[in-house]
Amino acid sequence: MTWIVKLTSPSGDVFYGEAIDREGFRYRCPRPEQAEAFDTRESAESTFYYFKLMRPLEGYQFEAVELESISAQ
Repeated sequence: MTWIVKLTSPSGDVFYGEAIDREGFRYRCPRPEQAEAFDTRESAESTFYYFKLMRPLEGYQFEAVELESISAQ
């Protein structure tokens, strides 16, 4: 299974978590295919801390989801 991080804004907009960049930051992307992929739910959840450090993502909800479940929608 492939897991990704789903980010939901306070207004309900949905984004997905990108891989860490050269400066050590994580951002959001609009499509699940662009998101960083993880082998386990625990690995995906371990990144929540780093997303929460990003001021523009304050108030967002974070969830580890299976990529296949999103693709099926």
